[in-house]
Amino acid sequence: MKKISLLLAMFALSIFSMSAQCVLRYTPSSGEGQSYTSLDQAYADAQDDDILYLSGHTFQFSTNAVEKRLQWVGAGIISDSTYATGSTRINPTNNSSVSFIIHPQAGGSSFTGINFGGFRLNDCDVSGEISLVTFTRCKFMSDWVSLSFTSNLESQLHYRFQECIFNTIVYGNGFCPLAPSDITFDNCIFTHGLFRLRTGTYNFRNCTLWAAGASDGISQSEGCSFFNCIFWDAANVAFIDAGYMASGNVFDHCAFSHPTIPVYGSGANPTQINSCIAGVTTLFVNTNDNFTYEEDDDYNLLAGSEALTAGIADSQTGIYGGEYPVKPGYVPFNPHISSKNIAPATVNGQLNVNFITTSQNH
Repeated sequence: MKKISLLLAMFALSIFSMSAQCVLRYTPSSGEGQSYTSLDQAYADAQDDDILYLSGHTFQFSTNAVEKRLQWVGAGIISDSTYATGSTRINPTNNSSVSFIIHPQAGGSSFTGINFGGFRLNDCDVSGEISLVTFTRCKFMSDWVSLSFTSNLESQLHYRFQECIFNTIVYGNGFCPLAPSDITFDNCIFTHGLFRLRTGTYNFRNCTLWAAGASDGISQSEGCSFFNCIFWDAANVAFIDAGYMASGNVFDHCAFSHPTIPVYGSGANPTQINSCIAGVTTLFVNTNDNFTYEEDDDYNLLAGSEALTAGIADSQTGIYGGEYPVKPGYVPFNPHISSKNIAPATVNGQLNVNFITTSQNH
């Protein structure tokens, strides 16, 4: 009960003052919690296995290198689903292009319901193995996301993304041969392509990928496996660069908008294509007649689309199929304030406040 009371108190603070940020640091082992107005201070005081609950606000985070095993829980990433609290965003300080660099000590951490303003996921600046780090219902909107891109240090990286939105290009570790990656993407959106995902394994399940711009594409990647995914050419008819996607990749039960499946196999470790379909032009309910990701887009599949049954065992491809279908609104899995009503003035010295908190079943 203490945990719930503290959590509700934090959210209440964010409701009364949308201009003020609030962080609740909760320690499960003791049941104690403390509120902060600074993310930096909350992180400085946190111990391994603490939970940081972030209100709806834009936070500045100056620490950059994350070296503690924590759970980070935001209020959400979509404006119309967080109108009572505001969405949660973390920006880097000093106009840096880095907001988080994951170090091995932070292995086992999780992040949910957070929009990252500028982000590199471990820039390979230290050696060591990073145990599984999970991101759920997060959004990445920076100039680029780097999955350990430029280093010769020995690292082993384990990450999982579920129901995340990558509205930016994603770089892999093509220049980092000593840092094998083990990364899984479940039901994620990619709008600006993938580049040099190599040295390790990259599994994409029920993802939707497209080219928002004419130069966006998927290229120079190997060891990638795509299951039940949708590839939409959108603004780039050469979305998948076949000349650089010919080593050790797997496309299994995927749907392509391109008239032909634009990947080929060659060499000692050729690309495999299993039960994929091409020329699928009936796809999404509403993209607002453009290729730019917008919050009110609807990436459910239209009735009659071949992509509805193109997946494994006639299942649905794309983000609304599979084991982890996207939850509309991307609301985090935690008690969530769904509505608020604050009286404009006091009555007999009292201010009437009513807010409704709903639990989430997924």
